[in-house]
Amino acid sequence: MATQKQQGNKLEEGPTVGKRATAGGDGRTPAYALRPPHYALTDMTEKVNTSLVTQGWVGDKPCQVTVDTGAYVTEVRLDIAAGWPERQPNPDFSLQTVSGGSLPILNEVLLTLTLGRQPITMWVFVANITDELILGLDILRAYDASVDIGRQTLRLAEEEVSLWSPGVGPRPSSLLVAKDLVIPARSEGIVMARMENHLGVENGLVEQIPQAHPPEGIYVARTLVQDCQEVPVRVMNVTHKNQKLRRGSPLAHCEPVTLVALPEMRQPPAPGLTPKLADGTTAAKPHLSPEEFQELEDLVSEYADIFAQDNEDYGRTNKVYHRIDTGDARPIRQPLRVPLAKQAEGIYKLSLSWIIVQTRLRTNSFKCVHKVIIK
Repeated sequence: MATQKQQGNKLEEGPTVGKRATAGGDGRTPAYALRPPHYALTDMTEKVNTSLVTQGWVGDKPCQVTVDTGAYVTEVRLDIAAGWPERQPNPDFSLQTVSGGSLPILNEVLLTLTLGRQPITMWVFVANITDELILGLDILRAYDASVDIGRQTLRLAEEEVSLWSPGVGPRPSSLLVAKDLVIPARSEGIVMARMENHLGVENGLVEQIPQAHPPEGIYVARTLVQDCQEVPVRVMNVTHKNQKLRRGSPLAHCEPVTLVALPEMRQPPAPGLTPKLADGTTAAKPHLSPEEFQELEDLVSEYADIFAQDNEDYGRTNKVYHRIDTGDARPIRQPLRVPLAKQAEGIYKLSLSWIIVQTRLRTNSFKCVHKVIIK
């Protein structure tokens, strides 16, 4: 089984490091040897570490995650795996380094890793590795994740998590005015600003300088920008006089962004699916695998004519009959049922009618008696 190793931005074929392991005594199916990190653990000087890392959480503890597309499985260091449910690993599995050395598997633990806002619960191997946690191809494939080495981002679900080189973490930068510029009164404009240092990630958020006093009446808009030498900054002058921004003067503050939530990209419905049917299949998508969702779409599309197109399209049928067997029991006629909300109102009206009738009766009786006495 040939593997690939990364050199710069190119991928080229490397030596064969995977081999079939010998079956254990319990008769389980033989498994392929699994390749851990793409660098040699026996001699770190043989290869320059070109992996990318990001900040994650194992439970409620921060953890530096190494994203390694050359690793077939996910591995965790012994101290990070402490306290999580564990089990004995499959004896047929073995770990091998690029240099051909063997790496013993100490245990297997079930832990929850959070990248961005995405929690991942998984069984991972425990080994004596230098990194805290190595994210391998098994998790990347299971969660349909993708790594963009050029942009240094990890696409996971509807989020992009920033990656960076080990030892070069994200850091904020001040933005300085690139050249002299005058902002007219009661207006806004785009000012080119120069970064004092690189952010270490692809994106940054431009904000007002914290704990500083910008020119009176000058406000900076919050903007998402890419990490480069000069970035555009939207500035507004709310005063009644022109404001001059001098070259090299502090303008704004740029904070590195390590997580970007992507807008949901809705795929066009399959041919033959109405918008109502497409909404129904989309609602079931989170609970299905990609293959099951495709089968559902094909099934609904094939029999789309038997589904209601809207709330008025249910119709009637004489294909099905329904009969309730009551035996020899006679039909029971019940009085009209009054909803609970209307019962109090009905009692009130009945009481009021009874009072009116009684009053009229008493009044008429008094009149009759009165007339008799007068006569």
